[in-house]
Amino acid sequence: MQSAELPPNETERLNALINQRLLDTPAEAAFDDLVQLAALITGCPISLVSLVDRDRQWFKAKHGLDATETPREFAFCAHAILKPGELFEIPNALEDHRFQDNPLVAGAPDIRFYAGIPLMVPGNMPVGTLCVIDRVPKQLTPVQVDALRRLARQVESQMEIRSLVADTQRIATEAEKTKIALQASEVRFRAMSEASPLGVFVTNASGSSQYLNPKWLAISGMTSEQALGDGWVQAIHPEDQQRVSTAWYKAARERLPFVSEHRFLWPNGQVIWTRVRASEMLDTNGVVSGYVGTVEDISDSKKHEVELTRARDEALSAMRSKADFLATMSHEIRTPMNGVIGMTGLLLGSQLQAQQREYVEIIQHCSESLLVLINDILDFSKIEAGALSLENTVFDPLQVIDESVSLLVERAQSKGIEINVRADPGLPSEINGDPGRLRQILVNLIGNAVKFTDRGSVEVCVLERNRHLNISITDTGIGMNADALSRLFRPFSQADASTSRRFGGTGLGLVICKRLSEMMGGTIEVTSTVGVGSTFTFEFPAPTAPTPLRQSVTLAGAAIAIAPKLRSSFDSWIYAWGGTVVDLGQPAAASFYDSRTGDLPPINTTTQVLVSGLADRLSDQEVRTRGLAGCLTRPLRISAVIDVLNRITGHADLRTSKSFSFDRDLPQFVGRVLVADDNPVNIKVAAAFLRKIGLHSDATANGIETLVALDTAPYDLVLMDCQMPEMDGFTATTEMRRRETSDGKVRIPVIALTANAMAGDREVCLQAGMDGYLTKPIRIESLIEAVRPYLALKSEAASQPLPESEVSEQSLTTTHERQPKLDPHLMPDFDPESIHQLLADLDDPDGLILPELETGFLEQSEKQIAELLRSAAIDDLPQIALIAHALKGQSLTLGLMTMADAMIRLEQHAQSGDAAACQHLAALVPALYERACAALAQRIHG
Repeated sequence: MQSAELPPNETERLNALINQRLLDTPAEAAFDDLVQLAALITGCPISLVSLVDRDRQWFKAKHGLDATETPREFAFCAHAILKPGELFEIPNALEDHRFQDNPLVAGAPDIRFYAGIPLMVPGNMPVGTLCVIDRVPKQLTPVQVDALRRLARQVESQMEIRSLVADTQRIATEAEKTKIALQASEVRFRAMSEASPLGVFVTNASGSSQYLNPKWLAISGMTSEQALGDGWVQAIHPEDQQRVSTAWYKAARERLPFVSEHRFLWPNGQVIWTRVRASEMLDTNGVVSGYVGTVEDISDSKKHEVELTRARDEALSAMRSKADFLATMSHEIRTPMNGVIGMTGLLLGSQLQAQQREYVEIIQHCSESLLVLINDILDFSKIEAGALSLENTVFDPLQVIDESVSLLVERAQSKGIEINVRADPGLPSEINGDPGRLRQILVNLIGNAVKFTDRGSVEVCVLERNRHLNISITDTGIGMNADALSRLFRPFSQADASTSRRFGGTGLGLVICKRLSEMMGGTIEVTSTVGVGSTFTFEFPAPTAPTPLRQSVTLAGAAIAIAPKLRSSFDSWIYAWGGTVVDLGQPAAASFYDSRTGDLPPINTTTQVLVSGLADRLSDQEVRTRGLAGCLTRPLRISAVIDVLNRITGHADLRTSKSFSFDRDLPQFVGRVLVADDNPVNIKVAAAFLRKIGLHSDATANGIETLVALDTAPYDLVLMDCQMPEMDGFTATTEMRRRETSDGKVRIPVIALTANAMAGDREVCLQAGMDGYLTKPIRIESLIEAVRPYLALKSEAASQPLPESEVSEQSLTTTHERQPKLDPHLMPDFDPESIHQLLADLDDPDGLILPELETGFLEQSEKQIAELLRSAAIDDLPQIALIAHALKGQSLTLGLMTMADAMIRLEQHAQSGDAAACQHLAALVPALYERACAALAQRIHG
């Protein structure tokens, strides 16, 4: 026996059979009549409507057979359905190898003849057959075959009719159930909506209301008759109707939920704030049939919101007032502090007895502590007021770390503490961020480590992890317990009261660090053990800038000898540069000795470098005398090591390197200067600076004394304070010029001194007859530039007085107020000579003060530019001139020449009343400012 194969679409065929809902159903006369006709026409004793199921064949109608089903594997019909549309006929089953041993052939019903026509349902699926069977061999005539086909079509039609009737009955039944359910649902909906604390509404697809619950009517102040249809729109406040309409149609168009907060206006004028939400309703075809939504009365919450907003605004106003007050107080305190620090700096640079030096150093340290206190309070106030913003510029993180450490080296070494820096050689050379705020965090954390450590060391470790910088500061100080750690980042709090008394401080430093780190997207964590020490870890995102790598050295396998105590600081860098590290005494391209061992390098060995502390650092003369390649100070700065190694390997000139040149060669002028100022401190500072450049000076306290002094003694130059009692500097200068003209005297140059650089000061000075302009506190480089046009150097002949025609052109030409004929497209963004002169005056060849200057410039200029752009937008020309004047002075001080030129032109346009030119030039300022900041950062951070 051979069982029939499964059709290739058997799964689909079985699904079609099941969908007919014929299997295992009672006999039906229509099908029984058709099988009887088939038996009569063909003369066969047996005829069937057979349905081929998964494992059986089942007879929907039968004639001449008692069985209701047989196994599918025995079924002749299973073979017939394999050829849809064709007659499957077996004349003699005993002679067909597929069926001769079939149980239905070998036994009852003793099949010998079989003929079947496949029955097809929608989808062209054969689900069974109309077949005839005989117990003797035979073959149908063509007429019988045609009749059998026609009868099969009738069976198929009957199956289709039966399916349609069943579907119709089912749909009717489901519709009735749905109708009942909808009625029940509507009853529930109405009951729930009428009991709801929210207003409920239902609209059709066009937005016309069909149902409004009592709460909706109560909130809107309308009746049902007024609100149904499109009347509900009249409940909306006239000022909100357009906005609500636009939002409604936008939500409908984009098939989104509608959400709105708007007002209802009652007929009596009462206003109700509402929050409305609505969603679309879909019919059975997925088409929008309407909308259902809710309305909530939010008048109370709106009232509270207004009160909260008012309270917030008042709080912000109070915080801003506090910040402004602190800023003003900071400025007022800084003015005398500048004098104190300037005078102590001058004293420390003079010949003092040991006890005198100790006293002056105490004054200096106290002054610096006071400035730190002022800065902390001001920063904390800015943070609390939300007025502190971060810069985003490109800088070298290692440069910032080195500079931060350098600021604290002297304090640490005075306590006998070493600061060690370990930096990953894989550290990116340039990242995007705020170098000033990073420096502020580091100085605070490292400063705390030094403050709370009496012996041992402080180690700064810098790593790069997944585009984040991880900086840890570990000390061997007093440590903290768990209770102290829990209070560590609270304002005005320290570990305990005793630390505040013993070590001082406001307790704001760590709070500011934490807030700044969070603003930078970073975190600060701390671990500590009492008596062992603490570790503060600061991690923040550091996206790498696509710029050249940090300057390095190519050692190409060269051996570098390093003292044992120095190896942890930079031997990893030596390997990163391609060199090897060996012990002292071995053959090496260069040797780094440690002054702490007492074993100094041999004399006249130019490849030796001494690494010392600040106290035992060799002077330039001593370095040259011993024939050394240089003297570095601990902790080692990678840039300094690079500088030394590049010289040793022939890549740099020792004679021109700024890292090893500390000589001060100030110009020496010839002349006598009168200083007119009512502030004794300012007089002393000016006199000291004048002595440093070879000038003698006298002093007067007001304009009247100044005029008397000019009548009694010859002077080559006057430094004139603008604001003095009895007679100010402007009046005194005007009187000077009047007397010079009437008496035929030689014109004496006058340099204005002022604490502010306000718009209009230039014109006032010119009108008064002044020739130059200096801002307080006076810097020696500014003073030199101011007097240079009017006084001769000692090596030159005495200067001749300037002709009157040249005075106006050279008026106000100092470092702060010089007006070069600059072109933004031709002039450099940065003039290194300006910074060089500043550092030379401050005896700061390594530029340790530059980060502080940069931070101050960025903090101030960012606000000024924002105000400048706002003023330009409203054509506030006086304010434009004021801001441009201030930015001009700052830019010239720092050598930002392109920026300075733009500010000069902007100030001129504002003063001439050219609003269009101001707007045009102001639009260029942000780009020029970015260039200026980048140039300044490049100079400071490498």
